[in-house]
Amino acid sequence: MSSPTNSTNCLYYKIPESESFPPDGEDEESWLRKKLNDGFYAPKVSMETISVSSLKQGDLSLAIELNESEKEAAKKKATAEQQQRFLDACQKGDLVTVSHMLQQSSSDSSDLDVNFVDPRGFTPLQHTIKNGHEELCKMLIGDKRISITDSLHTAVENGKDSIAKLLLEFGISPNEPAVSEVFAPGVTPLLLACLNDNAASIQLLLASKEFISA
Repeated sequence: MSSPTNSTNCLYYKIPESESFPPDGEDEESWLRKKLNDGFYAPKVSMETISVSSLKQGDLSLAIELNESEKEAAKKKATAEQQQRFLDACQKGDLVTVSHMLQQSSSDSSDLDVNFVDPRGFTPLQHTIKNGHEELCKMLIGDKRISITDSLHTAVENGKDSIAKLLLEFGISPNEPAVSEVFAPGVTPLLLACLNDNAASIQLLLASKEFISA
């Protein structure tokens, strides 16, 4: 198996302890190429190529060069995994991990989309709000890259009054119409609080400095 000429376009594959490699009679490169979906795109990495036959389970092999479609598929997979890690950290209120990922995404060629929407229509910030992580919410809204769209709606809907107060102090209007598909078109945080018969949220919104329209 030939050595890759460009280490930025190669595939890492970690061989599980329980897996034999490669199966008898199968070509090393063909076997590794089939493992593409279990690997990840590894830019800016330099490592000597190791023959599969010399590996032990648990080793990492920088083994094959990827064609353009494989590079794109691997990069998309890595980005999706990165975004899932970011979302998981936001859901858990993991300040350290979120802070590190935000710093990393602003200082390198990271493809992390800090405002990506999950299958249910929520952003990482909205998940942070839903889970009541006030300190992390404060950090996120302080980052200019973070979209605050429908964030107050999310706080009101989930009864997170301390976060709703934080968002009001940040300047979000209780009359801001919803934009995302998660909420009814045009519904405002104040209307949402009324529909949910949430007296505490209603009082909080009415006491805000923002103008309350009729």
